[in-house]
Amino acid sequence: MDKTTGKNAVRGNVYLDDVKNCCVVAETRLVAALGLDNHIIVETADAVLVASRDKAHQVKDLISKLKTEHKKEVETPTKVHRPWGLF
Repeated sequence: MDKTTGKNAVRGNVYLDDVKNCCVVAETRLVAALGLDNHIIVETADAVLVASRDKAHQVKDLISKLKTEHKKEVETPTKVHRPWGLF
């Protein structure tokens, strides 16, 4: 991932202002962050995750809870891969 000033790791269309020690991934849209320290932000076509880096180990538990609540974003991907392409 690209490194920015403030020890940030970024990928995709990202704009940071007064942000330090963060990991920001934007897959489909612009992600703008302001005044954060030590966070993880991941934006995909399915969902957006914003978490404190010290809670990153709990992401697996979060996904389990979302599955229990039958959230469609966890159960059905936005893109389905087939031999002939995507739909």
